[in-house]
Amino acid sequence: MNNKLAKLFITILTILASGLIAGYLIEYTDAYYKSKNMYKNVALGMLILVLVYYPMTTFLDAYFQKLSKKVMNKSKNIAKSNVFGMLIGFCIAIFVLFLGYAKFWYNWNILGNLWSKYIV
Repeated sequence: MNNKLAKLFITILTILASGLIAGYLIEYTDAYYKSKNMYKNVALGMLILVLVYYPMTTFLDAYFQKLSKKVMNKSKNIAKSNVFGMLIGFCIAIFVLFLGYAKFWYNWNILGNLWSKYIV
């Protein structure tokens, strides 16, 4: 169960992180290479997706595998349960990715908004 859950969490985090990085790169190159040739822009966007997704999924999968082992070992000491610790680590990672996607898609600074609304 732990291995299947860890693999699911790793797959979800890899997909979301790769998508965010690819989105930023495509937006950056669109702004930089803004031309009237839309075919070139579409081809460039497709090339970026391939060049980002394959290496990133390979790299991030290996990175998240190592990270999940560390999180499971630390969480075992703290939470007395691998699954609970893994769930906490996954929720933190999802929250960080949520912040990144909110900034990228809607230009929202969620932490800044929460800070100014509730803390200050």
